[in-house]
Formats: sequence, structure tokens, C-alpha cells
Amino acid sequence: MSLLQVKYIYLRKNISTSSEDIDKVVYQAPFEGMFKVLFSNVTDCSFSIDMGKKLYFVKYKYSCNRNGDTAYLSIEIEGTPFQCARVLNEVNNLLTKGSHRKDYNIILSFDGISLYFCNKIYPKFNLFERKIRELIFSILVKTFGAKWYDSTISNELKEEMATKGLKKQSDLIERALYEMTIFQLETYLFAPYREVDSNTVIDNDLSQAEINKKTKEEIIKILDKCRPRCLWERFFEGSIQISNLQTNLEAIRFYRNCVAHSKYFYKGDYDNCNRLINRLLRQIDRAIHDIEVRRFNKIDIDESLSVFSGATALFYKEILENMTPAIKEITKNISKIQLNLHKITFDTPKIDPKIIFRLSQLSTSIKIDPEVHAKLISTISLPNVKLNIDTQSVLEASDALNKMIINKIDDNFIQEQE
Repeated sequence: MSLLQVKYIYLRKNISTSSEDIDKVVYQAPFEGMFKVLFSNVTDCSFSIDMGKKLYFVKYKYSCNRNGDTAYLSIEIEGTPFQCARVLNEVNNLLTKGSHRKDYNIILSFDGISLYFCNKIYPKFNLFERKIRELIFSILVKTFGAKWYDSTISNELKEEMATKGLKKQSDLIERALYEMTIFQLETYLFAPYREVDSNTVIDNDLSQAEINKKTKEEIIKILDKCRPRCLWERFFEGSIQISNLQTNLEAIRFYRNCVAHSKYFYKGDYDNCNRLINRLLRQIDRAIHDIEVRRFNKIDIDESLSVFSGATALFYKEILENMTPAIKEITKNISKIQLNLHKITFDTPKIDPKIIFRLSQLSTSIKIDPEVHAKLISTISLPNVKLNIDTQSVLEASDALNKMIINKIDDNFIQEQE
């Protein structure tokens, strides 16, 4: 069980201090009569309030000074934290609004309701600011890399960063966003600025000599570069879908200041702020996910191509290394065959002439488009493998061997026919 408490000071607006009226105002505290109008089951130390489906009992105590110009009221309730805050939030609305308060200025000397809702919403502010920074880093680091700080931070903000002890370039790159307040983040994202100096553009690109050479569309394009635009418009607006972020940031900054400086922050404020932050968090998470998908898809493709290329190169390298001894041996044998081919006799079986005809047809029907073959070969990245093989000699020897064997077969075939 939790105990929640709220304390008030009631100051009478028009207090009479004349001696004849002093007895009249000595014990005139407003609370008992007020409670009977606003609540039910009123006793000298408690009252009840109907919250729809349940009746809640609230304890109270009060005191006032002798002439009645100042009165002190304390109310409290026990229960779950949210239940206590919800009930006292409603009690507070009834006590501080309405015709019964026309004679009093009411000060909340201790506001347990705001304390509860401030503590409840604070983690959401914490998460929201961290997500905003993540979004900024996701876009700007992707665009500028390590130069994001120099490329996007204004001179004014750079001077403020210097006053916070961030002087090393590495510290600025890593921690600059974490040193900004939410107002500075808002300014950083939405304060408009020019990428180029308009006077320089007029003197150079739009000088009298240059402007006559340009079309209307080219002039408009140059002038558009001089138009002040904010960082959000330049790098974020076209990439992600977050509606009315600037307006919503202003609203969140207002609520955050209430929380940070322990001001009034009641259930209605909590509900509105919580809904707003939750909606923005969903949009920011979606935007960050989209950015990461685009980035990681490209990385995955690049890595996949790199792995494939490496594996292919290694595959061909192993093949060529393993083939080297065999190729050398074949080369030797071909040389021997060339020297002794005239001594070789072939005991070949009788070959049906129809088979020769069909084989010739088959060889002419299987053709590869030279362009396709060239493209296919050009797409394969072979490793730079050094082999001690005279490729031209191997090809010439192989070609000679083929011709000799074919001629020998033809001679035998002719003899059989005769």
C-alpha cells in the first residue's frame, strides 16, 4: 500500500481585521462547509468521493490562524500508487475550481499528485530523447560519416559545446548530441540556415556576364540554393515519415520543463504527453528501421558479392594448382606422341558411316554465341595465380594431337571401306 498526500494553503482575499469583527472570523475555516457541497460521507477527519464504479475515502486535517486569514489543509489516501494519484487528482480539481474558491487564493504547498505523474512520465522523456539522437545519428552518419559534426553543427552550437569541455575532435564526434538540451536539439534540427552565401552567388553564378547565359530554370535552381532551409528539411524530410515533429517537439519540451522543474503535472497532462510520446516513438522506430534496412541490405549485398568472389577465386586457384602436374605430364606425353605417331597402329573397330555423319551434325548444332561467351568469361573474377605453364605450347600440341588422331581414324575407316 502507498500513501499519497497533498497540502494546501488557503489565503482569504478580503479579510476584516477590525476589532469588532475579530470574534466572527476567529474559527471560520472554510473546509467543512465546502466538503459537504463537494463530497459525501463527510466527517471531521474524512470524506468520500465517487469515482464511478467505486467509492474512495480520503482523510483530511486542517488548521487556521486566529483571525482566519490563513488556513492549512492536508489530504491523503492509501492504496496503489496509480489509484491514489487518480483519486487525489479528482479531489484537487474539485477543491481548486468552482464558486466556493472565490474568497480564497489557493496555494499547493506540497503536490504529491504531480510528484507521482512526473516520476511516471520521466522514463518516457529519457527514452524519447535517446531515440531522437539515434535517429539523427542514423541519418547524418550515413550521409557524412565522421564529418557529421563539422558538416551540420552551427558555429553558435560549436561555441556552446566548447564551453562544456568538448574540445577534442573525437569527443565532439562522439558526444556532441548528448550535450544538447532538448531545446538545442530542436534548434539544431529546425533552425533554417543557408548552405551558400547569397552575395557570393550573385557576384559569381548570377553576375551580369553569367546570368545572360542561363535559362530561367537554371536561375531558379541557383536561387533555390540560397534559400534558408533547416537540417530536417535537407536530410530527413524526404527520407522518413514523422508528421509535425517540430510542433510535437515544442509540446514535449513544454511538458518536459514542467517535469524537470517540478511544476504542476496532473493526470490530464500525463495522458496527453504519454500519448504524444508513444505516437512519436512508434514513428521514430519505424524510421530508424527503414534506414537500417536500406543500409544493411546494401551491406549484405556487398558482403555477399565479396564472399562469392573470394570463394570463386579460391576455387579456381585450387583447380589450377591441382591441374599443374597433370598438364605438365600431358605436355610430355604429347611430345612423345608427336615423335612416335607414325609407328602407332590402331586396332579400331568398324565404324558405321552414319555415326560419323550424326557426330558431324551434332558438332555443328552445338554453338555458343561469341558475345554471350565473352560476357560470361568477363564476369568471372579469377585470382592472380602464377603458374609455370606454357599455355600456347599446350594448346598447339593438343591441337596437333587431335588432327593426327582424326587423320589416323579416317585412314583406317577408308581402308575398311575399300
